[in-house]
Amino acid sequence: MTAKWRTAALAVAIFLVSASAAAAAVYQKNQTLPYGELNWDRGYVKVSAVGLPPFGAVGVETARANAVSAAQKRLLSVLLDLDVKGGKVRDRLAGHDELKTKLRGLVFAASVKGKNYADGSVEVTLTMPLNGPNGLQAFLDTL
Repeated sequence: MTAKWRTAALAVAIFLVSASAAAAAVYQKNQTLPYGELNWDRGYVKVSAVGLPPFGAVGVETARANAVSAAQKRLLSVLLDLDVKGGKVRDRLAGHDELKTKLRGLVFAASVKGKNYADGSVEVTLTMPLNGPNGLQAFLDTL
């Protein structure tokens, strides 16, 4: 390989690495959220919510379901507001029902941890991985 070709190959490699890093930098910022955290360094996004039982009832399962539902809505809201190449995730999903379904699937697959309180309320924390084949990063790369 001549020096001219080596220089050209090196320039292309540097361009590809820098373009990839610039694209990743668009949405890879650690953020403290009102109800959780988005941590690219540690590889997770998590949100919490508290659910209450119906008035006058002592239903821990209903309180847990309410908390999970509220946390899923918060998580989805966080994900839709992420900056990606070409705007926000919500903008990139417009008209793409299959991608919306995939994102909902990621939200529903988030791990759930909960705490029960003496007053009948339940606090739930959802944690979603950012890396790996089923992580958020793989989804964002498809946008």
